[in-house]
Amino acid sequence: MKKQYLAVLLFCLVLVNTSAQNKSTEPTFMEYAASLPALSLPFHTRCYETLIRAETGHRPELIEKFSGLDVAYIYGRLFQSGPYTGIIYLYPGDNVIPVLVVNDTLGAIRSSLHLSQSYCGESENSWGIDFASIRKDYSVRICDTFSLFRRDHESRILEHTRRNGMKCTDYLFRDGMYKEVR
Repeated sequence: MKKQYLAVLLFCLVLVNTSAQNKSTEPTFMEYAASLPALSLPFHTRCYETLIRAETGHRPELIEKFSGLDVAYIYGRLFQSGPYTGIIYLYPGDNVIPVLVVNDTLGAIRSSLHLSQSYCGESENSWGIDFASIRKDYSVRICDTFSLFRRDHESRILEHTRRNGMKCTDYLFRDGMYKEVR
């Protein structure tokens, strides 16, 4: 009985010690952010642009913790302003979607903004492209240009049905949050 008790006690001590070591080796948010490649402002991107993820060596669980995204890759650190840090992550999909995430100094997510918010590319009856700009004051403009149309029985666009447009949305950065300007 004493041997079993000692074995359980020893196992618990090893488990607690290993857990404490793992916690101490995980970087703080500020260490994590400082290790990311720095991006410059103004920053511009288009939905068809190939953005290459940064190889940082950070575990996916750590990236998920600080990005709030279940699957994401790091693109780079965009800004550090007072107690806030803006990082661009790449979210995989049909097109890679850049996502701007703002964290406080402890790593808590304050704001998240998808920089690609519309359809990109061509389909049977539409064509579209979106683009985003982040200015030096951290404000963001996301624009979507589109063309909607119908086709004839030979798949040619019926020009008289074509409707072109562009919609832009602006966001201001205040107190760690992005708010849409109306």
